[in-house]
Amino acid sequence: MNMPATYSYTRLFRSKFFAPCREILRQAKRPLKVGEIAQRLHQDYPDLQWPGRWSSIYPVLNRACMLPGTHILLVQTTPIRLYQYTGDDTTPDLLEPTIEAPAEELFDSAENKAYAELSAKIKDIISNMNEYAFEELVNRLIVQMGFGKKYKTTPKSGDSGVDGIIYGDELGLNTIYVQAKHYKPENIVGRPAIHQFIGALDGRNGIFVTSSSFSKQAHEAAQKPGIALIDGDRLVELLIRHNIGIIERRTFILHDVDTSYYEELNEMYAPS
Repeated sequence: MNMPATYSYTRLFRSKFFAPCREILRQAKRPLKVGEIAQRLHQDYPDLQWPGRWSSIYPVLNRACMLPGTHILLVQTTPIRLYQYTGDDTTPDLLEPTIEAPAEELFDSAENKAYAELSAKIKDIISNMNEYAFEELVNRLIVQMGFGKKYKTTPKSGDSGVDGIIYGDELGLNTIYVQAKHYKPENIVGRPAIHQFIGALDGRNGIFVTSSSFSKQAHEAAQKPGIALIDGDRLVELLIRHNIGIIERRTFILHDVDTSYYEELNEMYAPS
């Protein structure tokens, strides 16, 4: 009985010898004996950790010769077997065939991909915002996170190092000061900016948010009660979690069988 091509491809790709053998033949640009391939495997791929028996390589090479798209051919059988790579430098790598997976795994994979694409899109949008719009975005997020009932974005000038004030109560007794720095990824927030912000807080709680990242020294300087740092990656994560500027386009529901339901029916109506 002939096995389906997908099965043969799957076995081929699961072999630890296929990719190295193909690369050795690609670089050689001429037919090679199995012994020559084995020698190159020992030299170029010591991590394979195999005893060097040629019998481990023969099945892989022969299977590759039987399947289209591998570009590996058996060009001579007597008196010795010679294998050759028939592609060139422009030949794309053979893509691994899709292996069937449970629906739940496919769903999780699609969800992770969608999240990564959404995160990248938000990062791109944030990078093109002006600094004042960024300050407003940050203040709205912090209120949405539950740290206050209302907020005030400070004027564009004379803010004394504070870009927003979050009011936790109607009397303004429980307030949080916010600093929002709209920086390019390469502009990392350092220790001096944290010290300046702490000085502006005058003992109040504060949240420092940046679209870039914080240096190790900045994190060390912020190790004080009432100080929190949010970098660009964390900011995107929080915007998604709290649905700030997010539209729900489609919802998928994954169903499963309630096996206990059927078991109960079988028990109730089991033959006496």
